[in-house]
Amino acid sequence: YATRWARHIPIVAGSERAYVTFLNQLRADSFDSMAKNLSATGKVTDVEAKAIANFINVATGRGKFGPKLEQATQALNTAFFAPKYVASRFQLLAGQPFYGGNARTRKAIAKEYARFLIGAGVVVGLAQLAGATVEDDPRSSEFAKIKVGNTRLDPFAGLSQTATLLTRVVTGKTVNSKGREVALRVEPGEKKKFNQQTTAEVAGRFLRQKLSPAFGAAMDIATGTDVAGNPVTPLGSVAKLAVPLSFGDIKDAIQEQGYPKGMALSLAGLFGMGMSTYETGKRNQEPKEIWDFTR
Repeated sequence: YATRWARHIPIVAGSERAYVTFLNQLRADSFDSMAKNLSATGKVTDVEAKAIANFINVATGRGKFGPKLEQATQALNTAFFAPKYVASRFQLLAGQPFYGGNARTRKAIAKEYARFLIGAGVVVGLAQLAGATVEDDPRSSEFAKIKVGNTRLDPFAGLSQTATLLTRVVTGKTVNSKGREVALRVEPGEKKKFNQQTTAEVAGRFLRQKLSPAFGAAMDIATGTDVAGNPVTPLGSVAKLAVPLSFGDIKDAIQEQGYPKGMALSLAGLFGMGMSTYETGKRNQEPKEIWDFTR
């Protein structure tokens, strides 16, 4: 937790300690496994060890800001929700783990990329066979998400949101909830159309979604609307701070899908998939990832 006061709260302190211990163990075991596969003796050079460690950190949500910016992460943690995690999604898509190391480490990392993509692809394929729909246009906010009714699951660990943002910025186009292509850039000599989004506005909304709960609530109160444009009240915004994000998502899924199916989808959300439920066309934001149990 960002605040040190959390370590003095009995249940909260134990939760933080358990999570940190688990993630440290996960990273250490992953490093040992990759080192063992890299060399028959399990010994690697310093260059290879740093490359493997960097990949594991980036893959598990601990991105790098560089030596000069690393000291600023404490301030970023106050304003944004897990800035290193957000940075890691861009770095993973950009192939940052391949930049260092040598041929052996790059081959090993490429295999891990392939395993992840194949695994997520199998999940998406099975979901489609079971009757779910999956959007294949990267300019859509529903790109690569498994849609069951009005409930969406994201098996790509937040990478689909980042891919959508980058695709929109590069192409200058987006796809709305009706599947129509909409331009984000205003051509010279043309006027901006009513309600037309710009590239800056798309990027700004992405950043607003990454605000910490306190800063996000303050922004909602200041503007009078949430990131989706829905009206909010100061009391409602403050009250939401006390409710874990996943609890609301579970409630929405059960109301939409019924108890058995809603609980089944909620389990996928609790074990790491981003989950959100909303009616198409009634919400214009990117679905948020589940943080409370998996972050």
